[in-house]
Amino acid sequence: MPAPPCVDPPAAAPAPSRRGSPWWLLGGLAGPLVLFAVDAGLGAAERLTLLARLLYWAPAVALGVAAGAGIGWWRQANAPGRALLRSWPGALAAVVLVAVVFTVAPPTLRVQFDETSLASVAQNMHAQRAALMTTGAVPFDGELVRLENTVDKRPPLFAFLVGLVHDVRGDRVGNAFVVNAALLGLGLVLVFAAVRARLGLVAGFAAQLLLVSVPLTGLVASSGGFELLATVLFAAVLLAALAFVRQPDGTRAFVLLALGGLFAQARYESLPAFALVVLLVLVAVRRRFVPGRGTIAVAVLQGWLLAPILGLAVYARRPDFYPEAAGAPLLAVRHLAAHAPAFGSHWFDPALANPLPGQVAIVAALAWLLRLARRRATFADALVVAPVAAVTLVALLWFYGDVREPTALRLFLPAAWLSALGPVVLLTPESGRAPRWLLLVAALVLAGLRLGELARGTTFPRLPNAELAAAIERTVAAVPGTDDDRRHTLWVAVTAQHLILRGHAALPPRSFLARLQEVGDYAQRGHIRIVYVLTTPLDAAFAGGFGDPQQVLGICRSDVVQRSDGEQPITVHRLQLRR
Repeated sequence: MPAPPCVDPPAAAPAPSRRGSPWWLLGGLAGPLVLFAVDAGLGAAERLTLLARLLYWAPAVALGVAAGAGIGWWRQANAPGRALLRSWPGALAAVVLVAVVFTVAPPTLRVQFDETSLASVAQNMHAQRAALMTTGAVPFDGELVRLENTVDKRPPLFAFLVGLVHDVRGDRVGNAFVVNAALLGLGLVLVFAAVRARLGLVAGFAAQLLLVSVPLTGLVASSGGFELLATVLFAAVLLAALAFVRQPDGTRAFVLLALGGLFAQARYESLPAFALVVLLVLVAVRRRFVPGRGTIAVAVLQGWLLAPILGLAVYARRPDFYPEAAGAPLLAVRHLAAHAPAFGSHWFDPALANPLPGQVAIVAALAWLLRLARRRATFADALVVAPVAAVTLVALLWFYGDVREPTALRLFLPAAWLSALGPVVLLTPESGRAPRWLLLVAALVLAGLRLGELARGTTFPRLPNAELAAAIERTVAAVPGTDDDRRHTLWVAVTAQHLILRGHAALPPRSFLARLQEVGDYAQRGHIRIVYVLTTPLDAAFAGGFGDPQQVLGICRSDVVQRSDGEQPITVHRLQLRR
């Protein structure tokens, strides 16, 4: 997050002659209430379809509102073109840094199978204009027909953006990396512009390098998850909040609400974090701003756009969405007690291979202590630090928020960015050129050293599920057969969703057993010619949700046609179909 000193203190403004009324808050709350009322009167299938459609269109409208806010800002700003032109050095540096990051950390799906779920939703947002996640599909006339769908447990903004890229470039898994590369560049430009406005060009470059010096930034950016999107939007919301506190008016309120609406579509933690930002902003601008009709209309609209997210949050509390929780509460103080000690020790670990801030976190902590000792802390500091700290606390309360678990590290990206920019608070507008250049040189050296560790792969292990996903793809590709055979092949596996993402017709074992008659009819009509059963090391863990492939093999005669031994043993069985 951009450091608070990068923004000027609030300017004095005359008190308005009238005060606003909170009646309009009821209009914003009406959206979720209407959705829940309609939802209660629908059947399970209709409820799922409605939620999936709303989850597609809510991000689209939120993006439109954000675009309108951008146009409003452009019209009001003093020489906005000149301001953007001044950012070209930061934009050029951002392009170079993104290229470096993606070179030393080639993009890949690191967190299987979470990223597979997001990619599946993006596919359906492109193909069906619905936030659906396909879990079962069969071949029909050589084409893939999706039979079983559900909604993912995650808010859909990232998948929606990937779906838009699908619309332009075609359906490719790699489009997720395109979105994250653009987001990393945007985040670096935002930070550069904020720091340069307060501390100058050299400090702006140093801030960019400090962000890249945290390996977690490169790891998340070159993966297929939504954490970078949420962090960049978080930074934009905080900058908009600081700008509004400095000069409260209708246009800046529009920008803040529009960015907050987008932010809330990115992660569940975004909504309480934005609520805290709004609360702090209201404290800062009391008696200096009265919302007009436009501000009220945008606030009410955002309440309606959040209705599908709240509906998804209720839907996602189903136990089958979090089997790894093993029945434990998703949020609990006992999780915090278990996670906090490891968080503290790992966060400040100075080892270069530490994916967390490490050395820069130590400097940041000292910088903040020095700032407090000199009594330079302002309300702007609280406006930035408090929401980030709140999101970090939620992550530690989460059953999965343990930094010793590599896949959980992404939860702490906002705090990592705030720590990375901590050394910037050592600078003030009155600082001479020497401290700025010293910080730039230190940031450049640190970024080089830590990017070297990222390139060597010491900062993040190759996860077993990622290895298994790659092994599955190699094994499936090695099964002999013509392209025409593959278009009429059905796979049965607990990893059916991953196979569908790669263009294969697949069903989980439980669904296959429930559809035996239907599969037999398809086989008699020639739509299905081959059925393969895939057994993997995941079968036992996933059997509760998807069924056990051994049950299929127990009732159907089969032959082994492909076997992959080693650390990730995979076997392909061909069922003997009755025609």
